[in-house]
Amino acid sequence: MSVRDTIADEIEPAVAVYAPELADAIIARLEASGRSIVHKDEIHAPSVERDDAFEQVAKWHDKHSRSAREIADDIRVGPEIQAKALVAANHHAASAAAIRNKMADERRAARELMKEVGRG
Repeated sequence: MSVRDTIADEIEPAVAVYAPELADAIIARLEASGRSIVHKDEIHAPSVERDDAFEQVAKWHDKHSRSAREIADDIRVGPEIQAKALVAANHHAASAAAIRNKMADERRAARELMKEVGRG
């Protein structure tokens, strides 16, 4: 059951016709005040499969960063190619780091939300 339905069920006996509209108004005001409107059954910890998928993408970026770094360090290629390879190496290294940071942030936020609703 959604939060909207729960609120509407609670206020329906008093004002049956307007219950859904009142529920929407209550939710809108709560969200506008910065409160989280999430039912505890709607909260799921980040899945292992999802983390594995993001880790695979991060590893792909790591691999390409290493390859580009090797090219940038190779004196047999010209300075133009070395410069492009260095940019690519930095891009891939930054992408891998950003993906891992995002995963950590999502795990942390999920843990905090689980604690709020008493499931963690």
